Amino acid sequence: MHSRRLYLREDWNDNAVATFLDALPATQGTVLVQVFSSFADHNRVLPAVRDILRNLPGAVVIGASTAGEIDGGTMREQGALLLFTLFEHCSVRGYQARATTAFEVGRTLAQTALTPDTRCVIAFANSINTDGDEFLRGFAAANPAQVPLAGGMSADSARFEHCRVLLGDTWLDEGAVGVAIDGASLRVYQDYNLSWRPIGRPMRVTKARGDVVYGIEGRTVVELYTRYLGSDIAGNLPRSAFDFPLFIEFDGLIIPRTMMSRPDASGGVQFAGDIPEGAQVRFGIVNNDAIVDSVRRVAQQVREQAPEALFA
Repeated sequence: MHSRRLYLREDWNDNAVATFLDALPATQGTVLVQVFSSFADHNRVLPAVRDILRNLPGAVVIGASTAGEIDGGTMREQGALLLFTLFEHCSVRGYQARATTAFEVGRTLAQTALTPDTRCVIAFANSINTDGDEFLRGFAAANPAQVPLAGGMSADSARFEHCRVLLGDTWLDEGAVGVAIDGASLRVYQDYNLSWRPIGRPMRVTKARGDVVYGIEGRTVVELYTRYLGSDIAGNLPRSAFDFPLFIEFDGLIIPRTMMSRPDASGGVQFAGDIPEGAQVRFGIVNNDAIVDSVRRVAQQVREQAPEALFA
């Protein structure tokens, strides 16, 4: 297995892609290309994708629009990060799933993608019209073997207008895309790094439906953020809330819920996952010491696995 990355800035040209492809190691196996694009015009990256598909017949391409990319330790925006993984002894299959509910999207993807030889699935879902929790529940319902699932939700640089996912050279406005990676020799290791810490007292969710919260402690979400974080933060939601997610505990695991939409006419705000009515939530902040400690822990555990490729 080999991995390479290519970052395309706003002024990229065909020569950059051609030079990169010429330098790729030769392989008789399957090539997986993951595309992460924060271009304001999502179609800006498609000529590069089509060049790749012409030059690497059989390559499987999936991706998502983003709020920025991490390229070799540097945070970038208004560009596209392309991750190439060359598998020598595995096969890769790409899929799209659409349905009327997020649960059915997840279940459909699992039913379509999973086989007895599948060792891992990577999936990207539309964050505007897909409830992440329901998607995961649907996938789990059709995944009795508990094949590891990785991936995430699409974004659009906090504009919350056109989050999309990519399969081949086509952007999709709804549903999810995924790849199943098959191969008896493939070993998969999963870990996570949560460097946020809850602060303040627990607050009760007084009105919610799925991933939309209407009231906390009898106040709207905007009123709550105004009371505790000030009018500047509340006036720039949801972008300003990225630094102050709500924390909720599930089965002993503390999970951050990021705000995903502006308040609607009824005061409802969508979060990245369910927040049940009656649940206790707290604000979260970044803890710099925890970041360092968590990174060291994860780095040590990953080092012990000696991976040939790392997806983050």
